[in-house]
Amino acid sequence: MFNRIVHFAFLVKDCSASKQFYAEHFSFKVRVELNNPAPGLKKIVFLTLGDIELELIETGEPPKISGCHICLGTDSFDEDFQRLIDAGIEVVKQPVPAGAGIKRAAFLGPDGEEIEILG
Repeated sequence: MFNRIVHFAFLVKDCSASKQFYAEHFSFKVRVELNNPAPGLKKIVFLTLGDIELELIETGEPPKISGCHICLGTDSFDEDFQRLIDAGIEVVKQPVPAGAGIKRAAFLGPDGEEIEILG
């Protein structure tokens, strides 16, 4: 029986830029980088945040991210929201109540992917 998600993946135009973005703004750490891992793939980078793993896949083709997002939890929503604003990251959804004193908002990643924050 299945019991967990191992990782999720985004196609990106530049693994190095996306790796830096997720490390700098969301505290992801690099687990492994693979250059030319298979035909048609330029690079794959696996990033971790706690027990979550994000796979960045660079193919050389423009990425087509649509209809998906990641949601990252925070214990300091207001501070993290402001820090991301100050860093110039585009807000796509302003903070709204999510029940029980929790707020949610969303930003755009370097390839148009939506990054929701919840806390």
